[in-house]
Amino acid sequence: MGGKTSKIVRRKRQLEEPKTTGRFEVRAMGNGFHTDCRVENSDFELVVAEPAEKGGSGKGPNPMQYLVVSLTSCHQETAAVIAKEKGIKKWGPVTFHTKFELNTDGFLGLAKKSLPAYNVFRHVLLDAEVVADVDQSIIDEVYEGVKSRCPIRALFESAGVIIEGEWRKNVDIMENS
Repeated sequence: MGGKTSKIVRRKRQLEEPKTTGRFEVRAMGNGFHTDCRVENSDFELVVAEPAEKGGSGKGPNPMQYLVVSLTSCHQETAAVIAKEKGIKKWGPVTFHTKFELNTDGFLGLAKKSLPAYNVFRHVLLDAEVVADVDQSIIDEVYEGVKSRCPIRALFESAGVIIEGEWRKNVDIMENS
């Protein structure tokens, strides 16, 4: 794809200067309900598509499914960082169950005006079962850290979306490992 790279525009509000930054860029080409994406400076190529019965190619998850995956995996990676910082030797696997209940009226053109995020994402539930060599209270501490440090969760919460969930120690797997 050709064209100029757009400049990142800073909002008018005062932003805190970060100590570290990351930059991610995607190039994409779409046709109808199928988009081929390439993550720049990596070997990753992704397909975003709607199911064939909805007019897509059916060759990949749709954008909302990727969003659910993104939120879930951000929780996983943030928890792994925090567990390592805390010196936890055995952390994981962590089994997640994430559910989004969506209001699709805006997407389908049925809403009279643009819907705020908290009215689109009606209910977000993100539960986890953790295999770890720590007490439930430490799992709770890690989860509280994830709530304050996961950038994708922060994006949702800054838009007024409430994310509910519970993280529990998976005792069954611990006893069998």
